[in-house]
Amino acid sequence: MPFEFLSDEQVARYGRFPAEPSMAELEQAARVWASGGRCSIGRGRTC
Repeated sequence: MPFEFLSDEQVARYGRFPAEPSMAELEQAARVWASGGRCSIGRGRTC
């Protein structure tokens, strides 16, 4: 993938999180992963 158009800062942070993920974000990712990538809305839950 070409990257010549990116700034040095963009290249340095490519593929990295902007910050440590929160516990809520990790829990949501685990729910999505456990469901095989399917996300359903119901009973007040987003995933």
